[in-house]
Amino acid sequence: MTPSGDGEGQPTETGRCERRSLLRLVNDRMRVLSRSAGWASEEHWFSFQCECGNTSGCDARVQMSLAEYERLRAGRRSYAVAPGHELPGLEPVLERSERYLVVGTQGPSTF
Repeated sequence: MTPSGDGEGQPTETGRCERRSLLRLVNDRMRVLSRSAGWASEEHWFSFQCECGNTSGCDARVQMSLAEYERLRAGRRSYAVAPGHELPGLEPVLERSERYLVVGTQGPSTF
């Protein structure tokens, strides 16, 4: 058994949480650098990494403005995922957009 799988190739909750935490760090660093550079308007869309936590690798991007990302980032248990990358029955969809979904996690915050 690996930290991100059950030995049969199925991702575990621990693996999804670890991956989501890493992706959130990457996205947050991009947000901080972009905000401090000051070159983008509030409406400019950035290409953030999907935070679905797919442990086999997800390279999908979600298009969000800094304000949209900062709003979801304020919720410690909410993540930006590409449409279709939500996990029905495991996480509620808190917000829907044509460009992204905001999903919530149940249980303790992972970041």
